[in-house]
Amino acid sequence: MSVPITLAAFKDNFPFSGVLEEQMTYVLNAATRAPSTHNSQPWLFKIHKERLSVYRDTSILLPYSDSVGRYSYVSIGFLLHHISSITAFFGMSTHFTIDATGDHIADITFELSTGTIDETYESLIRAIFTRRNRRGLFNPNVEIPEDLLIQLRQPSSLTPHDLRPPEVATLIEKEKIKIVAEQTAKNILRVYALPMFRNEMSYWITPTGSRKRTGLPGYSLNQPVILSWILPTMIRFLNMGPVLSKLNFGAIASSKAVVGFGAEESFIGWLGVGFQASHAALTLCAQGFDYSVFVASVEYEDTRAAATVAFTLQSPLQFLFAAGKIDGEVDWMTPRIPLKDKLRRS
Repeated sequence: MSVPITLAAFKDNFPFSGVLEEQMTYVLNAATRAPSTHNSQPWLFKIHKERLSVYRDTSILLPYSDSVGRYSYVSIGFLLHHISSITAFFGMSTHFTIDATGDHIADITFELSTGTIDETYESLIRAIFTRRNRRGLFNPNVEIPEDLLIQLRQPSSLTPHDLRPPEVATLIEKEKIKIVAEQTAKNILRVYALPMFRNEMSYWITPTGSRKRTGLPGYSLNQPVILSWILPTMIRFLNMGPVLSKLNFGAIASSKAVVGFGAEESFIGWLGVGFQASHAALTLCAQGFDYSVFVASVEYEDTRAAATVAFTLQSPLQFLFAAGKIDGEVDWMTPRIPLKDKLRRS
């Protein structure tokens, strides 16, 4: 079953009169629109009666860009928030049990929809279909309202009991934003000097027009079609660190706010970061703003320590994104692996 991309169609096509598995499948088709590191979609599922088991896909390895697995867990945290938001919207009660042992992440028990849509969550659901992790410079003339920044820092009311909400801090002072931009640029220079990192990254850059369902398509990186086909080779064999560090520094420095998430260094901590970051990102997008994820500053302890201090976090920085308004409209959505190919049979 394919999920319609407009909110009206999404609401109209929900199988209110269907059996529980139909409703669960409908929810999952939409929830897997959740963003993930390099669009790797590091999740697997197993449906058994009213229970959905969520697993980490350990066949997806990022030894140089995610050596400890932090971002795969953050990505699954985004997914769990999407599931929680969509089920709440359609009046489906759920119970989350999270243990994150081995490749098993969580069991979620579903109940049939009450048949009533909860409009409280409509703005978040609309944002699921309009959200884009965009690249480029932010408009210097469009400010983010203070009340919206406060909302970004507030824990999601849907947070499962097994997850502890992370610390959330928002930077709006240009000097502090510049510190984060500098740490990001510093690490991009470091990692792109490593041939093995460049080789790994080249795999996750997908040419525009490719049938590949994972990776970052050229159009999502604002690359012309022709350049998108040669960019993976360029990244693999050329050290583009100086160029990319300058571009990333400029993008972060132009933002109106940078949102940072601090938590304990653990699987549970990373899942909680992803859950709250998803809530914050969708809340931002629901108000017509854009965000760009930049996590290079987290990769080395010296730069992470400097960024953590800039955010005045008590826990180590685990994830961040820059926020503001990027001019222009986009109508693309990065591709997804069909749900049927993400279901475990045993």
